[in-house]
Amino acid sequence: MKGYLDQSPIEVMKKHGKSFFFASQVFTEEQLQKVAELYRLCRYIDDLADEHEPNFALEKLGELKEQITKNELKGINATIVIPVLSSGVERSALIELIDGALFDLSEKEILSLQDLLIYCYQVAGVVGLMMCPILNINDKKARRYSIDLGIGMQLTNISRDILEDALNDRCYIPSSILKENGIEKQYLKRQDMTNKELKAVVKFLLNIADKYYESSRRGFSFIPLRARFAILFASEIYRAIGKKI
Repeated sequence: MKGYLDQSPIEVMKKHGKSFFFASQVFTEEQLQKVAELYRLCRYIDDLADEHEPNFALEKLGELKEQITKNELKGINATIVIPVLSSGVERSALIELIDGALFDLSEKEILSLQDLLIYCYQVAGVVGLMMCPILNINDKKARRYSIDLGIGMQLTNISRDILEDALNDRCYIPSSILKENGIEKQYLKRQDMTNKELKAVVKFLLNIADKYYESSRRGFSFIPLRARFAILFASEIYRAIGKKI
């Protein structure tokens, strides 16, 4: 994981999150640094889960979760996590994020829509929640809307990546929804996006995502004006992805 230490947080975000980096240029210098630190941490956790042998990933994510829980951060974990905690981000949100990554390494199956929404909360909704202190959003009423935006974005990601995930032996579509549409999970990787049943599933997920986007818009008034553009820009990019799909 050397790349996370020989690049600044802003360089990591610029390299891996180009669209959000562009939108983030409206932030103050201090906010941009804090957003980049959070992005680097999220990327670090994602890469641990996605780019390493499962046993190694489980060990490292387990260590990270334990160190955060006990407030005993060491080494690269201290370098990457402490700046995020210093921004006011809650430890419980970081633990939820790690639990989402651990789910990806487990053999558990997403059975229902409720299971899917819990997963989306863990891997993306909490990211919206963590953005609140970074952007000086202190009204607790804003929290649910920040979570909703993250869930909407994650549902868009899942809809976009169904076939790619299937080729990597991952499926985030609830098995109950697949069954209702006559789709066998083991055959997903053989399908394409013109498959009538699969298109129906994607449309169903994107309709749910739109409800979360619409809910999140009610929270934009809580966002300081300068930062509001960046969040709106990111939201519209993801909604456009859904429309393209």
